[in-house]
Amino acid sequence: MLKKYLQDTSGNFGIMFGLAASGLLMAVGVAVDYAGMTSQRSKLQNYIDAAVLAAVTSDTKDLNELQKIVDERIALLNVDGWNIKAPVRFDGDDLVIDAKSKYDAVLMGPALKLLGNDPEGKLGVGTSTAAPMVSEEMLNIALVLDTTDSMEGSNIDGLKLAADELLDDLQAFGDNVQVSIVPFGQYVNIESQRGKSWLDLSQEGMTDNYINEAVEQQNVVTPSVCTPTGKKIPGGKKFRDGVEIGRHADRDEQTCTDPVLGPPTTVYRNYQRNYRWNGCAGSRDMGDNIKAAYNGVKIPGAMEVYYTGDLTHTERSANCGDEMMPLGNDFTKMKGLISGLSTSGDTYLPAGLIWGWRTLMPSAPLTQAASSPDKTQTVMIFMTDGFNTLSQDGVYHDGWNRENGIEVARDICKNINDDNISVYTVAYNMPTIDDANETRDLLKRCASDSSKSFEARDADQLKATFKKIVNSLGTVRLKYRPS
Repeated sequence: MLKKYLQDTSGNFGIMFGLAASGLLMAVGVAVDYAGMTSQRSKLQNYIDAAVLAAVTSDTKDLNELQKIVDERIALLNVDGWNIKAPVRFDGDDLVIDAKSKYDAVLMGPALKLLGNDPEGKLGVGTSTAAPMVSEEMLNIALVLDTTDSMEGSNIDGLKLAADELLDDLQAFGDNVQVSIVPFGQYVNIESQRGKSWLDLSQEGMTDNYINEAVEQQNVVTPSVCTPTGKKIPGGKKFRDGVEIGRHADRDEQTCTDPVLGPPTTVYRNYQRNYRWNGCAGSRDMGDNIKAAYNGVKIPGAMEVYYTGDLTHTERSANCGDEMMPLGNDFTKMKGLISGLSTSGDTYLPAGLIWGWRTLMPSAPLTQAASSPDKTQTVMIFMTDGFNTLSQDGVYHDGWNRENGIEVARDICKNINDDNISVYTVAYNMPTIDDANETRDLLKRCASDSSKSFEARDADQLKATFKKIVNSLGTVRLKYRPS
């Protein structure tokens, strides 16, 4: 009998299949409900992220009003009609939302009811988020712009459009933002600062007189005669602000006879060396030339030196472009300066760096930042399209040791960053030649961190770069918290 029973297995399979199927259905139910619950939690996270950003960027810090803003934003997003509780609270300077909802279990509901976990057969879903309250912190920004000869043409046109949009974006910050604009080339123009105690213009208007200066000369008896050979001499390379822009025209080769000169004679000349200031800021002696503060050491005006009388030529040129604008919030005036920018001269990067820095300092030589409240954020946006081509020679910026100019710029950059100024650098349509690599590396090192160093190849990229910088200044960042 027992043997026969054991041999009859037709019912065993049904029992085993039933048990297996129940387990399989349970596993499927868990998987389906887990996926659904995860999806609901993800949506809930998105809802409260949007809600907390709406709250912290509002004009209130009243907790009841913030709760109302959060509830309204979640209600707007909650298209599924879930019952969501999202109380808000402060944790230091952060606004925190701890949200809870329930997921209507599809397959696990009966099991939850049976086990007594939830009489409605629902699973709890919770998550949290936080964001810092937007402060009314002042923002001081120095916009330092290369306006050298290499910017002529499409570069300066693109800069004007991009900078105009940048000012529009900054103006949207309201009364809490102030901007300075520092066009630079060989020098920075500070003409309206005439008469300030920190500015040394002691040479202006001076004249050195040379009376009856004896000069030996020989008159030409027979001039040189030149005859073309029929050959051409290739023109050399043509440069503008250190960048090759073409070649000079070929010229005719000639053979020339030597001139015949008469006996030496002595003549007497009367002339004057004159000093005139055109607004250009020179540099102080080494050591002080990398410091922004006045501290009792006057900043020299770079004088144009020229001759009148029997001699008429310029010994030392010191002309500079459009005058810089100190820190302020007259955006109409700023936009007027930008639209009228002109190009001139070669590039001395330290001039732009140190005067951009000075506009952000509360102490002399420029003091507009002194009225800013504590914890004011200070930012410099430094843009150049070329590489450093000049160096300091006394008070002037007309030396040709461009490596020395780079060294001075590096030292100024370090000091600016040490002064807790956030530095953004932009290489705009910079040439790809090897000579530009030193400046490209300087810009990367001068930026406060790698995320603040940019390269823009054209006007559209420059606009996008300025937009990124503004967005980084105004971004409210989420602080995710454990649920």
